[in-house]
Amino acid sequence: MGIAALIFGVWTLVRLPETLAPENRRALNLAVVADGFGIVVTNRRAFLYGIVAAFMYGIIVGMFSTAQQIYVDIYKLGALFPIAFGAMPLIAAVASNIVAMIIRRFGLRRVGHSAISIIIAVNATWALISLAGPPPLWFYYVAFLISLPAIVAVFNTTGALSMEPLGEVAGTASSVFGAISTVGGALFGYGIQQLYNGTVTPVFAANCALAIGAMACILLAENGRLFARDAAPVAVAPAADPI
Repeated sequence: MGIAALIFGVWTLVRLPETLAPENRRALNLAVVADGFGIVVTNRRAFLYGIVAAFMYGIIVGMFSTAQQIYVDIYKLGALFPIAFGAMPLIAAVASNIVAMIIRRFGLRRVGHSAISIIIAVNATWALISLAGPPPLWFYYVAFLISLPAIVAVFNTTGALSMEPLGEVAGTASSVFGAISTVGGALFGYGIQQLYNGTVTPVFAANCALAIGAMACILLAENGRLFARDAAPVAVAPAADPI
């Protein structure tokens, strides 16, 4: 992976030209970079929306890191595990295209806020049901059939909203939010893995807790107001598959 990253980096450096006009470019030195970071972290709305991705990545990493234990140890899928597991990225890939159309119809905020509400409701409900014992496999799978498209919707919408006011430092903002979401998601996912106790309850409960954390960020970003209309029509392309 390191060699592949090096090749891609060199190829990009050599073959991908800068698209900004010279007068709009920022110098590459420590002072300018530090100033860009300052702009990103001090924009309250953008920063809060930017760190929502860390909570969503935490759910995904936790889902992946406990998948084999749940599907093989609890549900006894055995050799069928790769099929059940492989369907999850397929669902997310299809959802990314559908979600883009929904966003164009209803707007970033309404779709994103609704999606995070769905994730909370689904995982809280399934966590309570699982207290009586592992639900049937099909019922367990339904939770992810609902949650995965909602997670994709949160990635698409909050990612766009986090970048909305940071056009002048878009590259720096993307780097900051990417680092936060990757590191934060890995740590959250590791925590979920450590909570595994032979049941599905900790996974659903942790997913619900992470979604509540994401909702708290959204509420702070929007001063407590949810489902507001966007200021202007949006054009959103399908996001890269987060899984």
